[in-house]
Amino acid sequence: MLNLKNLFKPKSDGSNILALDFSTDNLKLAFLNNSGVKKEISTILNRDIRGATDQEIARIIRSFYVNPEFRGSSVVDLLPSPAVITKNIEVPSKDSQEVEEMVNLQASRFTPYAREDIIFDYLSIGVYKRSYTKLLLVTASRTLIKRHLDILNQAGIHCERIFFSPESIASFATVAAKVSMEGQVSAVIHIDAGFSDFMVAVKDKSVFVRGIPIGADHFIQDKAQYQARFIEEAKTSLEAYSAEDIERPPQLLILCGVSETAKELKSLLSENLRLPTEVISYLDYLPVKADALTKGAALKTISFLNVTAPLISAIPNKINLVPEEIKFRKILEEKGKDAIKTGALVTAFCMILFAIVASNIYFKRTQLKKILFQYDAKHKLAQGLETDFNKIQQVRSVLNRRGFSLAVINELYEILPDNIRIEDIRFDLIQDRFSLRGSAETRNAHSTFLEALNKSDYFKDVNNKYATKRSEGDKDVIDFEIVSNLRK
Repeated sequence: MLNLKNLFKPKSDGSNILALDFSTDNLKLAFLNNSGVKKEISTILNRDIRGATDQEIARIIRSFYVNPEFRGSSVVDLLPSPAVITKNIEVPSKDSQEVEEMVNLQASRFTPYAREDIIFDYLSIGVYKRSYTKLLLVTASRTLIKRHLDILNQAGIHCERIFFSPESIASFATVAAKVSMEGQVSAVIHIDAGFSDFMVAVKDKSVFVRGIPIGADHFIQDKAQYQARFIEEAKTSLEAYSAEDIERPPQLLILCGVSETAKELKSLLSENLRLPTEVISYLDYLPVKADALTKGAALKTISFLNVTAPLISAIPNKINLVPEEIKFRKILEEKGKDAIKTGALVTAFCMILFAIVASNIYFKRTQLKKILFQYDAKHKLAQGLETDFNKIQQVRSVLNRRGFSLAVINELYEILPDNIRIEDIRFDLIQDRFSLRGSAETRNAHSTFLEALNKSDYFKDVNNKYATKRSEGDKDVIDFEIVSNLRK
């Protein structure tokens, strides 16, 4: 039997990690003990939560988390494919900042939700035609994310990572099958209890994801019927991938998840999809403690790969569906005082600007990148000690204004009306200049915001650069840009 356990080693940051999935009828948990001499997955278990209320789910999670073994662990929440919307898109740019801006503008087009009702992230697949970037867009309902965070908060857990489980599953499967290093295009099917994930991976990166509404439980009911339906769903998934024109056709099919079901489907899928097929029994590759599965894990129809793969993956998950306001709070808690005393202040300051006032406000030009760009440009032209000293003085000037800058941000947060959206904020900390672009639901809202800025002790010479009306759906909005001096 192929054994690649040495390829899948726990992360070496010394932290214990608790991975949870409670999006379906089963609450699944895996715990990585990463603090002792031997780093291993020491617990894998599940609980049936069909019909359970959110309060009951929170109590179950809390009963685990109060365990001294788990207490204080870093927590990762996993979302399966049925909980999100995935879409392959392309944008006419290869610049990362421009790509991000375009995705922010287009994300809501691919969902039935309004822009303010979604949380999204994306994976860059690659550049083609010299100027277009292909992306895998992953979108979740803000209501769903809020529900998950509320349940975890009731359980006493402040979660800052919500991962998309197919991302790490595809990475695990391709490494285990030894195709990630060969650059092959692989189809990966992960079979769970009530559903399955169909993924296409290039090397170890997911480039296409589609859910299949058939899982191991269905085969118990009527094996022949559901096997036939499963094969048709797999064919449809391959056709959908081909229609997107993302990459080459898959050269290999990898089956993982519920091993017994995967083995039964292997020959059928290989024959019907005309692909060489390999079954990966994931527990053979994981650093799992001998008694980890004796604590209540049901393996016959349930896969735990979605909660174990993120614990040992050497490739960090890029998709994180935690709202921007949570990231903002984390920055303030962890970077605040310590960052002010160190050279990391610039990073913290820019991150605060980027995350300001929840997920509707996306700050696209971070101050850190501006400063580093200016620093680098001047460095290339620099000659001698005098120029180096001048650069140091410029950075020091920014650092000396850090407290004032944070106060300005807080003032803006306090006076910002609910019916105003901010798209871009820019500071010139050297010349004490400030500008912002956004939109208002009404002209009255725009006027009210201008008046509030004029009355503020932090802004002077407030001017409305422009204010134009445009249609957004079935209503009109006012786009505007405001410039102002900052009071010293």
